[in-house]
Amino acid sequence: MNASTGVRDAFQEGLRALAHERVELALEQLSRAAEGAPDDATIHAFLATALFAAARPDDSAAAIDRALELAPSAYWPNLKAGELRQRLGDATSAAEHFLVALRAVEPGSADATAAQLALVRARRETARAISHRAVLPRFQWLAGRRRSAATRPEGQR
Repeated sequence: MNASTGVRDAFQEGLRALAHERVELALEQLSRAAEGAPDDATIHAFLATALFAAARPDDSAAAIDRALELAPSAYWPNLKAGELRQRLGDATSAAEHFLVALRAVEPGSADATAAQLALVRARRETARAISHRAVLPRFQWLAGRRRSAATRPEGQR
C-alpha cells in the first residue's frame, strides 16, 4: 500500500474496528484512509465491507466498484466483492470474484486457501439453488396429483 503514515494508521485502525464489529469507527477510519489514498484498491475494498456492515448497500456497491476499477485482478478487491455478492444472494457472481482472487495469490498460501474455501461455498450455494429450482416444480405436481383406484392399496379402494 503506497500511503502516508496517517493513511496507513487509519487503515489499520479501521481493520481493527471491523474485526471487533465497531462499524461506525471502522467506517470513519476507512473513509479517512480512502480520502488520503484515493487510488488504493485494498482500502476501497475494506471500506465497502464497512459500508455494507453499516447497512449502506448502495454506497458499498460504489466502493467495491471503485476498488475493482482500480485493480480488476487483485486479491482483496475480488475477495471482498465476492463476499458482498454472496451476502446479497448472487452466488454465481460471487464465485467469479472468488476465482479471480484465487488466481491472484500464491498457490498454497493462506490467502489462496481462504479464496478457495469461499469459491467452494459459492459454487455449492449455486448448485443448491439450481437443484432447488429443478426439484420444486416436480413436488408441486406430485402434491396436486391423486392416486387412481388401481394404484391405491387394497384397504383404501
